[in-house]
Amino acid sequence: MRGNLKLCQRTVVPWREKGGMHMLVRGIRGATTVDSNTKEEIIKRTRKLLTTLQKENDINIEDIASIFFSATSDLNVAFPAQAARELGWEQVPLFDMQEIDVPGSLPQCIRVLIQINCSKNQTEIKHCYLRGAKTLRKDLVKETLNLKESELK
Repeated sequence: MRGNLKLCQRTVVPWREKGGMHMLVRGIRGATTVDSNTKEEIIKRTRKLLTTLQKENDINIEDIASIFFSATSDLNVAFPAQAARELGWEQVPLFDMQEIDVPGSLPQCIRVLIQINCSKNQTEIKHCYLRGAKTLRKDLVKETLNLKESELK
């Protein structure tokens, strides 16, 4: 009987250890909106979202496993991932995709999922929703590093 129980036990094997602590893959979510469908606006707002997420979660670029970006169908002149490249995140795997076009959903919205290798608990992760995207997850919107709203625009 004991032998069978061992088969049912799950062992978490970290991909690496850092300072004696186990490293896990965690997801950090964020979103923002833009005022217009221009390359400059898409890159500017995405860059602000990425830097806010990085500061809020104390992210070391080397610990980023990958980043997924989605944009609503009304944003089609630029890839949001270009903002990460412009920040110098050259080795990070990036993937852009179009959001499902659900009637009544938030327009002109860019969403991000950053997967990081870290030792943080789920409750320590800080998800950031900026500008009009604050309506998406009111339960997760908190003050971000005491930044003024004008600094997040």
